[in-house]
Amino acid sequence: MTEHDGPPYGIESFLARADGVAAEDLPDETRGRLDGALRGLNPGLYGNDGGSDPPDDEPIELRFPRHLDSLADPDNDQFPLDGTYELVSTVELSPSAAPDKWNDIVIGSVAEPFTGTFDGGNNEIRDHTIDIDGGRNVGLFGVVGEDARIENLGVSGADVTGESGVGLLAGRNRGTITGSYATGTVRGPNDMGAIAGLNEGSISNCAVNGQIFPADGQSSSSDRRNVGGIAGRNTDSIALTYTRFNAAGGRNVGGIAGKNEGSVTASYALDRVSGDTNLGGLVGYNAASGRVETAYWDEGYIGTRLSVGIGKNDGVKSDIDGLSREQMRGDSARSTMSGLDFDEDWVIGGPDFGNRPPLLAAIPTQTQIEL
Repeated sequence: MTEHDGPPYGIESFLARADGVAAEDLPDETRGRLDGALRGLNPGLYGNDGGSDPPDDEPIELRFPRHLDSLADPDNDQFPLDGTYELVSTVELSPSAAPDKWNDIVIGSVAEPFTGTFDGGNNEIRDHTIDIDGGRNVGLFGVVGEDARIENLGVSGADVTGESGVGLLAGRNRGTITGSYATGTVRGPNDMGAIAGLNEGSISNCAVNGQIFPADGQSSSSDRRNVGGIAGRNTDSIALTYTRFNAAGGRNVGGIAGKNEGSVTASYALDRVSGDTNLGGLVGYNAASGRVETAYWDEGYIGTRLSVGIGKNDGVKSDIDGLSREQMRGDSARSTMSGLDFDEDWVIGGPDFGNRPPLLAAIPTQTQIEL
């Protein structure tokens, strides 16, 4: 946070006017909330919200819905799309809290992508709703540019509807998304995934839990294509990911990626996959340029039509295995999913964690347990 020499409008000044109350007498949580509220009412205390600009080497702090709304405005010079940002608290965008006020926040577009750095600080953006009829590249981040990096961010309880390139975290990713997770519902016909609808960059150390359905009035069959738990269509890299997803599509439906033209490695899927053509526990269609390696799926949970890791394969696959849920739980995973690195990247979901499938070391354990 940037220090300012302006009027003393912080918590100490406020409490100095209240008889018998000192800042140090308040519980830490109460003090923090009151201080944040007072600073929000007096934005000059924050260099990124109407006061002086923060030093170049300091991130711009985001803590309120209006900060995200400002970042989504490409004409707002105080929140440039190539800036460095840090989410310093959980942000609630629930329609019940502010009906329609914070709907349809989309950061970045094809013409003006987000090209900066966004560190979520292991905080969440909750209950975001986007419904754009005919929308392309729709998500909290519409288009993530090649030089952008999004990390340590949780998107929780989102509901995102669009036409093509639809995701909970990003509609289209050309940069790097890592150490992040998403829960919620994606709706639309083409290129739909929880982390990114279309991935043309790098996705790693990410987890998802949610569902993909047709939007209201859309067919659930063959006119819907490229539906995946992590990305609907992947042309670059997906690594160190897992999904718990209910994915319904028409053609090319997979637990990790609907259509893969890049690489999918060191990942697993616990999904219920349904559709018409090219259905797989990991990938719906693995194209000639695609590689799927060291990946596992729960073959008892991907639907009733088939139990295969890749629906149609024209590319390379190696060390992929369908397992029962019990084989993926707890200490059993050390031998049945031996391709995963349990020294560096993964944590065994043993008795201390409820005998669950492996967890990612890059995301706080308790967060993953609650997904």
